[in-house]
Amino acid sequence: MPIRRTVNSTRETPPKSKL
Repeated sequence: MPIRRTVNSTRETPPKSKL
């Protein structure tokens, strides 16, 4: 889901945290 990645990127700078 790209929507979740976009929200995560906007709220958290490092997207690796969720990955």
